[in-house]
Amino acid sequence: PGLVPPGNDCAGDVHPHRPAVRPGWDFWITRVLARTAVFFFLMVTGYFLAQSNWKRIERFLKKTALTYLATVVLYLPNVIRLKL
Repeated sequence: PGLVPPGNDCAGDVHPHRPAVRPGWDFWITRVLARTAVFFFLMVTGYFLAQSNWKRIERFLKKTALTYLATVVLYLPNVIRLKL
């Protein structure tokens, strides 16, 4: 009670015009942190792979591909539901 404004029948939907956090925080999360996350991941991954002389690259790629595939499968029903 009290989480959904009266007359709002779409309680579970995310509204792009209403950020989940304050506008200032929304800017820092979406424009700054989210844009640097991929580059940070690539740098950290490269560092750890270089430590092992790239011996486990095949294993790493398989695990990453499986994680990506699992994520796509989990989100796919939601994407289909939103498109219909």
